[in-house]
Amino acid sequence: MEKKIKFKKFLNISGKLVPFYCNLSEKFPFKNKRVFLVYGKKNFKRSDHAHKKCNQLLFCVAGKIQVIVNKKKKYLLSEKSCEALLIPKFHWSEIFFKEKNSILLVFCDQNYSSKDYIRKYSEFLKIKKL
Repeated sequence: MEKKIKFKKFLNISGKLVPFYCNLSEKFPFKNKRVFLVYGKKNFKRSDHAHKKCNQLLFCVAGKIQVIVNKKKKYLLSEKSCEALLIPKFHWSEIFFKEKNSILLVFCDQNYSSKDYIRKYSEFLKIKKL
């Protein structure tokens, strides 16, 4: 099941620091193998797929980003919240960048493989029923 995870932030006069202790903290939910940034145009949809093996942790580093999981649950991530959203494998996700210059940081427990992607929602529904 998807869930939000709150990370600690450290503030001082010069700015904000949010540490991610991959695999060393009970808050980080898996052994990290890959990290990437996603930049999106305001109000355009990204993602629109599910994974067969890969679990992902989404963290908004700039702006506001809405994530819709399994066409039902809506989550809003923002740079101010210091919350990340865990998207487990076999969960359909759609990502919308709600502000100009929003940036999403993604942690994955799998290396990239095009075979891991389920890109058609109808195929995803068939697989989920099995």
